[in-house]
Amino acid sequence: MRVVGYIRVSRVGKRDGERFISPAEQRKAIVAWADLHGHSIVEVIEDLDQPGTKRDRPGLERALGLIEASRAQGVVVAKLDRFGRSVPHLGQLLDLLARHDAALFTVAEGIDTSGRAGRMIATILSAIAEFEVSRIGETWFQARENAVSRGVWVRWTVPLGYEKDADGRLHPDKAAPLVREVFLRRAGGESWTALARWLGDQLDMPISTQRVRYLIQSRAYLGESFGDQGIENLEAHEPLVSPSEWEAANGVRGSRPRRSGRATRPLTGLARCASCRYALKPSVRGRTGAVDYVCKTNAKQSGSQTCSGPVGIAADKLDTYVLEAFWDFAEAARMRRADPSERISVALADLERAEQRRDAAVSDRLGDILGPGGDAHLAVIDKAQVEVERCQAIVDELTASEVDLPDVDLRAEWGNFDVEQQRQLLASTIDCVFLRRSARPGPGTPTGERVHICWRGSGPTLPRPGVLWVPRPYDFPPPLGVPLGHDGDQGT
Repeated sequence: MRVVGYIRVSRVGKRDGERFISPAEQRKAIVAWADLHGHSIVEVIEDLDQPGTKRDRPGLERALGLIEASRAQGVVVAKLDRFGRSVPHLGQLLDLLARHDAALFTVAEGIDTSGRAGRMIATILSAIAEFEVSRIGETWFQARENAVSRGVWVRWTVPLGYEKDADGRLHPDKAAPLVREVFLRRAGGESWTALARWLGDQLDMPISTQRVRYLIQSRAYLGESFGDQGIENLEAHEPLVSPSEWEAANGVRGSRPRRSGRATRPLTGLARCASCRYALKPSVRGRTGAVDYVCKTNAKQSGSQTCSGPVGIAADKLDTYVLEAFWDFAEAARMRRADPSERISVALADLERAEQRRDAAVSDRLGDILGPGGDAHLAVIDKAQVEVERCQAIVDELTASEVDLPDVDLRAEWGNFDVEQQRQLLASTIDCVFLRRSARPGPGTPTGERVHICWRGSGPTLPRPGVLWVPRPYDFPPPLGVPLGHDGDQGT
């Protein structure tokens, strides 16, 4: 049999020692296995710095390509977790191999998925590996959370003006007065260039304006420490500036439009032109200071990349329309959380019982799978897993409309969020908002006839940075409006 060897290392760096299974060791195990079983190796492919939980890996794709091209009839790995640590991904990969009459072979576990028992064992062992990854992640998160709560600075870079002690906590150093002076100068209106020059002179080293910007924006100088994923300690160390000084220094930036005419709005990046699908740009209108959302594709593109019908609308008008719909959506979601339906409660209880029965079946019968009557034991586990999947599908269907929004009256609290927070809240529930040209002459067309909101999961394909995009229209789905007269796709 012709086989392809596959090698994966999650992170290379400077790792060594007994726990590091090097590419050379994996290759040695694969070659020895092939010689022992009389198989020929077509190619040995490596994926370095690629986690096992990731499905899209260049080396893995090449190995599967050899299978699909019938150049190999199997994939050999030193250990199962080199192939993958995610049960769903493993299932997809095994299905692909099975469709091409190919199998997965593992040296360490002796798995051969050409048989039914081998596939079941591979799935069970992958589930255990996935659980271990999750457990390690939870342990790491807990350790990081505990460290931040103790005031430990867990980031690699120590902020200018602080030094880290042996316990990892920050304390002001001799540069602390300079940092405070930078905040005071910025609050007084001094430019980034002047600040960078002054600070560089004091430290006798070159300082970029970008570094000064980062310094002013850093909340570390308020005594706060963050560890990602929501971990924070607002009193982690001694602050170098007061909240009013920090806000004054950052307030100089304001929200005034820049000379380019751009302005920050809640729908920035979400509002789209229905003629080309590019994002609408906030733009200041003349001397009035009013802001419009405008399609500027014609101004930045040429030839076949030109928008066929650029649109525009007063920003306040579009914001108001979308916000009303969003607030209604958020309130409905909040009410559902406050009064969960009986169907969801029952479905969750059924799922929990099914998982308990499945886990018990695996625990009780795992040791007998390879012995006499192994198929019967596998059948019991199979049946339990089918029931889990059925219950999970019911729960997924009932909870599909749930969203992760703060449990507050967003309509009443909206003014307490800054513009970026507002935009993030909208983006958590809305994929995009399309604006089209008016279907009737004159300025009196209701906003609702020109706007279509694509709620989460319903948005069409959109332009992405770095990917060639040929502008094409988005036709509003019926009965929301009059067709635009284009032959483009319907947003699916």
